[in-house]
Amino acid sequence: MRGDANTRSDGRPGDGRPGDGRRSDGRADRYHPDETEEREAGEGREVSAHRVCVIGTVTVDGEAVTKRQAAILSILALSPGRPVDTSTLISAVWRERVPDSARASLQNQITRLRRRFGSDLIRSGRPGYELVATTDVEQFEQLVTDGSAEQKLSQKRAVLGAALEIFVGRPFSGLDDDPGAEAEQARLEALRDQASECLARAHLAAGDHVAAIDQLRDLVETSVYDEVRWELLMRAQVGAGRPAEAIATFSRLSGLLERDLGTSPCEELVALKNAIVAREFSGGAIGAADVVDLRSRSSRAPGGPGCGGSEPIRERARCARHRIQRTIGGAS
Repeated sequence: MRGDANTRSDGRPGDGRPGDGRRSDGRADRYHPDETEEREAGEGREVSAHRVCVIGTVTVDGEAVTKRQAAILSILALSPGRPVDTSTLISAVWRERVPDSARASLQNQITRLRRRFGSDLIRSGRPGYELVATTDVEQFEQLVTDGSAEQKLSQKRAVLGAALEIFVGRPFSGLDDDPGAEAEQARLEALRDQASECLARAHLAAGDHVAAIDQLRDLVETSVYDEVRWELLMRAQVGAGRPAEAIATFSRLSGLLERDLGTSPCEELVALKNAIVAREFSGGAIGAADVVDLRSRSSRAPGGPGCGGSEPIRERARCARHRIQRTIGGAS
């Protein structure tokens, strides 16, 4: 599911965005934006020749930098298109142990970055310095936006898959204990999980249950109390012809909720599990065609080509209300 973004023929990193084509192995091909797309993307903002990655290992144009330079680039990347004052940079890089030579050392590190990657990488001005580069964070967010809005399933799956391939490692890892970086890390990780769920829903809508299972197994580990995602996993397992796995998934969630929260799965999940059990033990085989029938037994469906909107919110609100009611009722 995850990997490095695509690379152009000239060795420079591409934008990681896929196209409609399919490779011989069935996975999505990638494409580069045409001149119109590049021009539209650059409207209102200077188009840079540089790409700075701050998710995972900090790099410039695919090359690693020193720890101190990584911190400088990370704090600049937190303010895209805006200058960052010198005092903020110094505080982020040296934290509580700021030496008397911090300002001179900062200037020296920026000079080294410019010398290595080009003077256009970092712009000087009031009140400080501005990063002139496209970041992997910006590309990730744009791909998530495009993929979420895409109506063609093959394109939606390809674009969201490319977005998640960019997200390798922790964002802004070059900054230690920085409140702004920590808040941005939390926001981006939540967006990654939303994109992952959206991709899983698209896989389900396309009938690719095995791909949905692969996506959702990772997702439920990062959001163990999100019953909607557990339900999606159960539906994918049923669609792949693995009803026993779906029942085991329900049992695992039930155990987690009982152990950690003192409650049980919401009514829709129980109804889904009962429907699976009834088909499993009545001698009827459960396969991809039966997923539609099982959906009709629950008030919640895993969604079609779209993955935003109010339905997922209603799903989570319904489960949350049930969980709160059960928890309060058990305590009284």
